[in-house]
Amino acid sequence: MSTTDDEVPFPKNTMAARTENEGTPDNLDSREPVVHPSRAEVERQSCLFRDLVELNLANGRQVNVVGFVDQILALAAGSGSIRCSLANENALRIGTQFDVSCEVHLQNAKAKLRALCARLATVCNAEVGHVVSPYGGEAEFDYVSSPGKRTRFKLQFANTPDSQQFSVEAQSR
Repeated sequence: MSTTDDEVPFPKNTMAARTENEGTPDNLDSREPVVHPSRAEVERQSCLFRDLVELNLANGRQVNVVGFVDQILALAAGSGSIRCSLANENALRIGTQFDVSCEVHLQNAKAKLRALCARLATVCNAEVGHVVSPYGGEAEFDYVSSPGKRTRFKLQFANTPDSQQFSVEAQSR
């Protein structure tokens, strides 16, 4: 597999990575070819994450956790997956399935990440019933990711004093 200077050599998803190394399973014959993001796309996504944090989470006590989670779910529906963890006490690490990640400096990052995890648990529980604890777990749920479009997501998260992280992955139907 060759790449140009504008391409980042990351597989589109883990299934694609496995099939490139182990052959193509019969049920993937109709899948689209693996597309690698350009460096410009990588930088655009990093800027987008920073903008989302600035707009929704960086304004002192007036944070928009609900809006941020809705926007993260919309991004995951379009890109495949989003993950977020604590980089340090004052920074979040946000990434995609392409292993594109950026650190975004944010005052009280740990408390805000815990609020994001709790919101994701609330969204999941509202859609499928009380199946996950606000302190962590995993579940699948359908959610309106854009007007008129419901997307199935797989959520995995931890929300304890010692561990804070989440990943949401849009599922194929």
